[in-house]
Amino acid sequence: TQSTWGKSFMSRSVLVTCDWLLPRRSSVKVLDASWLPSFASNRNFHEEFKAARIVGSQFFDILDIADKTTHLPHPVPSVTEFETKVGALGVNEMDDVCVYDNTGAFMCSARAWWLFQLFGHRGSIYVLQGGISHWQAAGGALDTTLPRPAQPVSYKAQFHPEWIVSLAQMKEIAANQTSQIVDARSRDRCMGVVPEPRPDCRSGRIPNSFCVPFTELSENAAIIPSSRVHNKFTSAGVDLNKPIVVTCGSGSSAAVLSLSLWDSGYTGGVPALYDGSWAEWGADASLPIQTGAL
Repeated sequence: TQSTWGKSFMSRSVLVTCDWLLPRRSSVKVLDASWLPSFASNRNFHEEFKAARIVGSQFFDILDIADKTTHLPHPVPSVTEFETKVGALGVNEMDDVCVYDNTGAFMCSARAWWLFQLFGHRGSIYVLQGGISHWQAAGGALDTTLPRPAQPVSYKAQFHPEWIVSLAQMKEIAANQTSQIVDARSRDRCMGVVPEPRPDCRSGRIPNSFCVPFTELSENAAIIPSSRVHNKFTSAGVDLNKPIVVTCGSGSSAAVLSLSLWDSGYTGGVPALYDGSWAEWGADASLPIQTGAL
């Protein structure tokens, strides 16, 4: 399908560089959201944050700012919990915030950005291209002293349900194709030709879904240019003038798709995220799956 979006999109300027952040450091709240699932890395990102971080930053813990009462990896927290945990970082709803991570893949900084969108943050939310290495290369200072807790502030959220898709909604979308489902996992996982890293999940994908691996949307710890983001989606068969719902393994890497689309000026609506993702769908034997060629 030929898309007009690629000719007329306007960037929303969510992605920023270290050179952009340097002169604004004192007026922007900076959060380190680094995280990777245990099957992908044994790094302890909280300890890395304690050892070295962008001056004045706080640690946005993906696993802690989550609903810990379910079996899913890091589902969305309640409004009250988000308000409490983010306020404890010294961030209120009017602050300009810049999120970074040190994985080079953006899955956690994108997840944090998406959570702020979901909970109606009124200030600007930026995602930093690169990480500590880019920050140092740009002349930015690191803090290697023991981190000090922020002064807690009040945070008032406004939940925006258009950013999230529930299991019930996803069943409807998969059955009636009311939105395009785009999976951020690898093609091998989407085709069901490799075992899932979570042993309770089947191999395959949600029926009628497309595949745009999140790893193809970044190079050298930076999200690729908007025109290339556009080409990645259209070459996978996605119509960028129509609604999109993104999914992945646990609800993190799908946020890289949402972030890339949003920053590039996607006009098909809000690129909503199925929070349960394959950790929920793939583990439920009553739900249909699709395997084979994409």
